[in-house]
Parts: sequence; C-alpha cells; structure tokens
Amino acid sequence: MARLGSSWLCCTLLFFACGNGDCPFGSEPTGAGPPEGQAQWCVRRDSEGNEVKHGPYTLWRPDGSLLSRSEYRDGKRHGDFISWHGNGKTMAEGAYVGGSRDGLWQSWYADGTEHKQETFKLGKRDGDWVSRYPDGKKWMKGRFVEGVRQGEWKEWHPNGRLMRKGEYKDGEMHGEWSERYSHGSRWREGSYKEGKREGRWLEWNRDGSLKGEIQYRSGYRVSR
Repeated sequence: MARLGSSWLCCTLLFFACGNGDCPFGSEPTGAGPPEGQAQWCVRRDSEGNEVKHGPYTLWRPDGSLLSRSEYRDGKRHGDFISWHGNGKTMAEGAYVGGSRDGLWQSWYADGTEHKQETFKLGKRDGDWVSRYPDGKKWMKGRFVEGVRQGEWKEWHPNGRLMRKGEYKDGEMHGEWSERYSHGSRWREGSYKEGKREGRWLEWNRDGSLKGEIQYRSGYRVSR
C-alpha cells in the first residue's frame, strides 16, 4: 500500500473544506479541531434515534499536531486509516472493513524507517509478518494464518545475525528449533511438541564448546 501523502494531509488540515472531508449525506459535523478541541467527526441518527459516527474522524494532539484520521460507516471504522508521529511523518497506515483491520497494514518509526508490515483478514493477522529494528535491520519474520503463527519463523539479533529459527503449528512451537549467540555460534538446539520442549536438547558455551545435553518430556527436564 502506498502512503497517502500530502493530498490527504492537506484535506485533513482543512477537514470540512475539502470535498473528500465533507460529512456524508444525512450526517453532520461535531467536535472541534485545534485550538478549541482535539477531535472532529461526523454523526447521524440510526433507526433507533441513537447518534452514530458516520464519515471522517480526525484526532489532534494537545500541541495541535495531527494524530490520526479514519473513516466511520454506521458506527464502525470502515475505510482508510492513517496516523502521524509528532514530527508529521507517517506512523501507521491501513484500512478497516466493518470495524476490523483488513488488508496490508504498515508502520514506521519517527524518522521514516519501516517498523512493521503485516496483513489482516477481517481483524485477524493472515499472511506474511515482518518487523524491523529502528536502524532498518530485520527483527522478526514469519506468517500468520487466521490469527495464529504457522510455519517457519525467524528472529535476528540487533547486529543482523540470526538469533533463532523454527516452526510453528497452530500457534505453538512445534518441531526443530535452534538459537544462536549474537556473535553467530550455536547456543542451543532441540525440538518442541505442541509448545513444549521434547526429547534431546543440546547447549553450547559462547566459545563453541559443548555445555551439555538435556532430555525433556512434555516440557519437563527428565535428565541432564
């Protein structure tokens, strides 16, 4: 998803002056932006006479800087969402469908470096998931299926070296896993079964020498 850029920022600043910032037919503006207030949105009456949000919804920080802008439809967030850091750079961007996050969502650190990229399907993470350290180096990578971790996941140390990797099954660690020290040598290796350590695990010292062998059964250590 491309960043929405300056056109949306301009319309957010003007709010009701821009065409795509106008309240939809049948709704009216309420709240106030700076300096009188920190929130401005549109409302309409539902079939029972209750006020519901319907249209653009904008928030500001106490210092007057923009915080976020989203859209509501019949009381639920629906449509594009964007938020900003205090320095004006984009903080997060994505979309809602019927009140739930849906599709690609991205977030950035205050300097513009990408922080996280993830995909949602009706409120649940579903698809590739990647996060990065503030310097841009990869932090963690894996995949979600209907809100739970599945398949191979990897995590890296801040220096860019691999920290750990292994498999998930239905949200639980399952199968072979390995972990490494920040300088690259092996730390420990073994297997999980439904989220619990199982069988033989090996551990190494930082100098690469074997530290020992441990046997596990259903997550409990049975011998060393």
